[in-house]
Formats: sequence, structure tokens, C-alpha cells
Amino acid sequence: MVPISIHNAEHYLWGDGCDGWHLLKREGVSVIQERVPPGKCEKRHVHRLARQFFFILEGKASIVFDDQTVTVRDREGVEIPQA
Repeated sequence: MVPISIHNAEHYLWGDGCDGWHLLKREGVSVIQERVPPGKCEKRHVHRLARQFFFILEGKASIVFDDQTVTVRDREGVEIPQA
């Protein structure tokens, strides 16, 4: 067994200069570490089947819902409900 990190995980690029690493990719569960440069964002979308939990390692993120925006900072997380 080998510990997983961004140094040996499957890497992919997305959006405008963003990175993702599949730390765990199994049926029923996925753990992804992403790097999103300041000022960049993901396009607003909905997951009908997936459950998501975002945990911010460093920096902050604003997650926009229909009725509110939640700001998550260093070492905080938020679960995104299924649509």
C-alpha cells in the first residue's frame, strides 16, 4: 500500500487554469483535491446523483445556491445537497 498525494495521483486540468487530482476513485465514492487560482471558478451546475463535500485547505471559496451564498475558509467544509 502506498500513500496517495498530488505527487502520485491521477491528474487532470479543467476550466481556466485549474487542476484536479483523483486521490480516490472507486464506485460509490470519489475524493478529489483541486487547485483553483484566485479569481477563477467552476461553472454553476447541479448533480442529481452525486453527493459532494468541499473542504478548503487554503484560501476561501464562495458557493452559490439559489437562495444564498456560503463562504468557506481555510480548514472549513460544506456539504452540497443533491438536487
